[in-house]
Amino acid sequence: MPTVKIYEITIASFIAGKQEKGFSLKPWYRDTDYRGSADDGGANYILPRGCEVAKTNTLEDYAIYHDGKRCGLFKSAGGLPILATDEGGFILRRANEQQ
Repeated sequence: MPTVKIYEITIASFIAGKQEKGFSLKPWYRDTDYRGSADDGGANYILPRGCEVAKTNTLEDYAIYHDGKRCGLFKSAGGLPILATDEGGFILRRANEQQ
């Protein structure tokens, strides 16, 4: 099964006075002025059937696609990455976890 490296990122919001967490296919930019922002170093996750990582025409460089349509990447209430597709949401599992 295909895998993808996903980073859990923490972004410091000085306007809101808090930190927000989410997921990204790219690591956090280390050369920015956002103190308190970082990533976890990334982990490999198993992609559901029909998904692939492909190059985009945007600044994001790469995105996850399901059956040719771009997917959203969100954080579940339990802290795991969720891949949102036209068929629903898939909670992604780390590649090194036992089935």
